[in-house]
Amino acid sequence: MINPWVIVALGIAWLASLAGVGWWQRHDGAAAEKVVWQERTNTELASANAEILRLENQARAQEAKHAAVMATISKRNLEEKQRVETQHQADVAAVRAGTLVLRDPGAATGEACAGAASPPGTAAGGRDGGAGGQLSGAAAEFLLTEASRADVVARQLAAAQAVIVEDRRLCGAPP
Repeated sequence: MINPWVIVALGIAWLASLAGVGWWQRHDGAAAEKVVWQERTNTELASANAEILRLENQARAQEAKHAAVMATISKRNLEEKQRVETQHQADVAAVRAGTLVLRDPGAATGEACAGAASPPGTAAGGRDGGAGGQLSGAAAEFLLTEASRADVVARQLAAAQAVIVEDRRLCGAPP
């Protein structure tokens, strides 16, 4: 007869070999899976890094282009501002020197008010466009200054609109 301790010893040896093979296979399988997972992760990471780099370069190029357009708008605005200021100063100097005269065409004949009678001694076609209705130097300077200020506001509005159009173009929105 076979000793029962031998059967128990063989059973324990068999269980130990199963546990050892299982541990060994699990370790090999886990290591192989870990290698596959790391390769996949590395590939995805490299792809993501390449995409990030491409997007950063695209954003930098777009930002540089936007800055160039903004600089062009600013330069154009400053040049126009200088030109208008120079013209305004020249016009004011001409008014002060008497070479530029502003007139109110209705002031000499009373045409400024509807139905007003013409002054005595003037005929309807007898006006020669002379000094009648001439504005004073202060009034002319005031009107030139107000016209210049209105031009400044219009120019600022045009520059702001150009910036808005460029920003909308940059964002892909319709202008």
